[in-house]
Amino acid sequence: WCLPEAPNNNRNATFTVTIAGLDAAVTLNTSPTIEALSLLDGATVQVNDASGASTRTLVVDGTITNTGIFLATDRERLVLDAPFIDQVGACGAGGEIRAVDGVLGPGEENDKSIVEINGALVRGGSVTTIGNHSEIHLIGGAELVDTCISGVVVPDGQAGRFSGVVTNDDVLTVRGTSINTRLEPAGPQAVLEGTGRVQVTSA
Repeated sequence: WCLPEAPNNNRNATFTVTIAGLDAAVTLNTSPTIEALSLLDGATVQVNDASGASTRTLVVDGTITNTGIFLATDRERLVLDAPFIDQVGACGAGGEIRAVDGVLGPGEENDKSIVEINGALVRGGSVTTIGNHSEIHLIGGAELVDTCISGVVVPDGQAGRFSGVVTNDDVLTVRGTSINTRLEPAGPQAVLEGTGRVQVTSA
């Protein structure tokens, strides 16, 4: 990601992006669309107070390969819109999608740090939260495969799926009043295990 401006697909060019290394941290201050993304070797893509808006969306038309961290913090929201996020490792290894409380700003007492996974199949790695004011949302039929999870929520009117072996050691919440709000196995071999629990609530 070495351009003077953030890569963003247009009529004249499409972008395949690689961000690599522990020292590589990209803070989104725009909502770009790119062709493919490799987030490697501990690199970070984040949304925080420096992002300039409460929500930033990263649209990737192809595959995201993640051995780094996607991060929402400081009560901001990161939307990941992609067909496939390959975290290149078994449960607890490989890449991570993470939401962390972060810094509480003025007027943010009721806000949360949220990563929304929109329609993507996420395979492997971890999907986790740190703190009482952070969540991971499954929307648009997003599916978790062979993933370790904590703090995952299916919001009102949305559907989430799981397959392979998903390990939940926290609270997995299905939150809504609509009949369309659901969490479901993607097939007969899907397993949800761990020391956590599933909570169904209207609030």
